[in-house]
Amino acid sequence: MKKIILTTLMTMIFGLVVAQDFYDINTINTIELTFEETNWDQLLDNLYAAGEEERLVGSAILNGVQFDSVGVRYKGNSSYSSQNVKNPLNIKLDYIIDDQAYEGYGTIKLANGYNDPSFVRETLSYEIAANYMPVSKANYANVYINGNLIGLYTSVQSVDKYFKNTQFTTNNDIRFKGELFDDGAPQSITVWGYFGPDSTSYTDYYELKLPVGMN
Repeated sequence: MKKIILTTLMTMIFGLVVAQDFYDINTINTIELTFEETNWDQLLDNLYAAGEEERLVGSAILNGVQFDSVGVRYKGNSSYSSQNVKNPLNIKLDYIIDDQAYEGYGTIKLANGYNDPSFVRETLSYEIAANYMPVSKANYANVYINGNLIGLYTSVQSVDKYFKNTQFTTNNDIRFKGELFDDGAPQSITVWGYFGPDSTSYTDYYELKLPVGMN
């Protein structure tokens, strides 16, 4: 009897471990970034100012799993500042090495909790929205850079080919990203508005993404 109970418990525990996802809401991941450059913060600021989405190359360890040649950049509009100790991050695991991913996730997006000291706003909103539509998963991560703890981040799943492959049944659709800012200035018209039948009227408000299978 004891043997049966022990076997059952082990099976349940193993099942929980296998089922656990990188974005499990009850998990705080550990992300360790390492750059050869000691002035990595200034370099990331410079890349952000250039506005071309170039990345600083380094290595990353996600929950003990190491990845080489990852690309990192600062992201965000109002949430970014060159004076911040903790800026939002975009980590591309497959920046140089094709198909390099953690549990299928190739891009890790980390938000710095701008104007939300509770750190609940984003994760809660995604949890609620998931009851009604396909949305990104979200949880938290402690981030270290060159051995120093930068802080706790909200980790939100990127809307990329892996997202589409797991949420929809086709890989042939294209994606559009609605832009709330144009050249850094807030727009008075909603990105969800109708601008007429001419497709060029939408270029200031929407960014065309590649078909999912090509991303």
